[in-house]
Amino acid sequence: MPKIVASDYQGLNDYSGDGNTREKGLFQSVFICGKPRQTQKPGFMYCTKPDKTIDTAKSAEDYLIYQQEKVYVILMFLRRVRAKYEKVPGRDYDQLTYFCWNPNNKDEVYPEGAKIEWIFAGALFDENKKPVMDVEDPTRIAFVYFRNKGVKCGNAFNYINLLEKKTEELEPLSDDPNFEKTVVTPRRFMTEVSVDTYQHAEYGGMYVFKYDLAVQLPDETCLDIIEKSKKWTDAFDNQFDVTQYASTSGRGGGSQVADSSQDTGNPKFDEQTDEQKVDTSVAEDFTLPGI
Repeated sequence: MPKIVASDYQGLNDYSGDGNTREKGLFQSVFICGKPRQTQKPGFMYCTKPDKTIDTAKSAEDYLIYQQEKVYVILMFLRRVRAKYEKVPGRDYDQLTYFCWNPNNKDEVYPEGAKIEWIFAGALFDENKKPVMDVEDPTRIAFVYFRNKGVKCGNAFNYINLLEKKTEELEPLSDDPNFEKTVVTPRRFMTEVSVDTYQHAEYGGMYVFKYDLAVQLPDETCLDIIEKSKKWTDAFDNQFDVTQYASTSGRGGGSQVADSSQDTGNPKFDEQTDEQKVDTSVAEDFTLPGI
């Protein structure tokens, strides 16, 4: 008998491998420094604490992730959206001028230049695979997200493809093949996130996230993650679905929300060719504290 009845968790299909906020959200942004700042070096990952920003963080103590080349995350949400950004003269950020929360809609009408991006979000572990606890609620593991747009989108697609391949190899836990692929498999692993480079024809070398399978989790842990993901869907929606701020035409609407990322150009879509070595020997110790 399957361990998971897919119909009990159908809502999670919208936050899985098939598929900006005006208020401070629950999920903290992980970013790669592209140019030197007072407390940051290019080519390393950072994530500020909830009460700090990239401009107000003055020391290592102001960060959840500080100057790391590798971190780990248990993904709870994978969301595919479509967006368009435009340069703002004299500003350090791009303006989000179009946004569609459900680009799988076949009737979607979107403007030229609107591109797919992936939002990966979940529970944060440090370089030693130990939980990073939340600052505002020290009893709970910290939640973070990775926005994969522009040149970062290629590696995100590669990882989605890898997860689909793993679905074919693993014994299913649910009674629905599509649910298994889009919801179950991404939550059966701890994901390693590292810094990679992409050579852009116009802009030269650019830093991007690279995603790999790190640890296969016990089946019961996967079940627990699926169950707990339901609890935090409203928080995820409130932070990342900016459709309510639509002010331009087109299905899915538009939004005048600032975005600080400077990614440009078209992503490179490489096929996953390296054999993935997944650790299954130390998985039993992993928990998600406080959620």
